Amino acid sequence: MRAAARRPGSATFESVRRGLLVLVCVLALTTPTAGAWAAAHAKAGRQRAAASGKTSTVLGTTVICNRSNQTILWSQASPGAKASAWGPLQLKLTYRKTGKKITILNVEWPVWPQHTVRSVFINEKALPLLQQEVLQLQSANIETVAGATNISLSFKKSLLAALALAAKS
Repeated sequence: MRAAARRPGSATFESVRRGLLVLVCVLALTTPTAGAWAAAHAKAGRQRAAASGKTSTVLGTTVICNRSNQTILWSQASPGAKASAWGPLQLKLTYRKTGKKITILNVEWPVWPQHTVRSVFINEKALPLLQQEVLQLQSANIETVAGATNISLSFKKSLLAALALAAKS
């Protein structure tokens, strides 16, 4: 009987083979992939970090996004400077402060230049790229977006102001 169980084609061999195949399939389908494990681990880490610090929000200064590559505060700008500008930009920074460490959770722009179709088009492309870079780098040391130099400089100035307010709180 033992010799028959080892022979391919025998009923016992085939039933053992099928049982192992079913077991391997069940294990493969029920075991999460490495990516899922990594995502679960990262989510747990974010939840632990969120529990350890207080989440706050600050607004950066409103900056004029103008054509001369100079960043001017909206409150200090002359009417002529406001008229020749692309428009104002202000960032809203959501962060968590643990000790002296600031973790940037989100960057939004409640006020942004949108007075022409061109500025809307440029800013709809550039602002999410700048946001993504800030969230990845966790600092204001961001690169200028090609074709959106003015908004990039204004974004950085407003972000620096928001980070300074966050550091003081």
